[in-house]
Amino acid sequence: MQPLNSRPIGPNRKAIACLLVLLLLPASSLALAEDASLLDRFAGQWQGQGELFGNEAGFSMSWEPVLAQQFYQLSFQNAIRDEAGQLQPLLSAEAFYKVVDGGRIEGTWLDSRGLTLPLQGTMDADSLIILWGSPATEQGLTVYQLQEGGQIKAQDFVLKDYQWHQFGQATYQRNE
Repeated sequence: MQPLNSRPIGPNRKAIACLLVLLLLPASSLALAEDASLLDRFAGQWQGQGELFGNEAGFSMSWEPVLAQQFYQLSFQNAIRDEAGQLQPLLSAEAFYKVVDGGRIEGTWLDSRGLTLPLQGTMDADSLIILWGSPATEQGLTVYQLQEGGQIKAQDFVLKDYQWHQFGQATYQRNE
């Protein structure tokens, strides 16, 4: 008698194996789709209003799947309102996010200051929480929350002296 793991697969076992693969394949595809669903809902152009460093500010962001839909790209800009009431550009950035498993995120942020920052985070049905930077650069946290009505609320924090300090917040509306 042959050991169980070395027996050839007969016609009935092949049919059962194929059926199991077909049954499991959609489930794994569905799991990947669920992982990406929040970022899929973020896809598009967004305009935001809020505060940055205690000043009135404007924000824009665009999310889109890229590179054979293996990554999501965020294009981001912010601007602070000056004393004359004009928005003055402050920062622009490009970031790439990858869902690696079960809602865990990895990525890279590149910005107009010349910084490249690693990204790590998690997401669930309505929130994306991203830790960015390193002790060698700067460290921060951004929380994106999808609100009822389809808005996105974003809050930004920086780590200073072992404490989180909020430096920005915005509420985004999808561009029509």
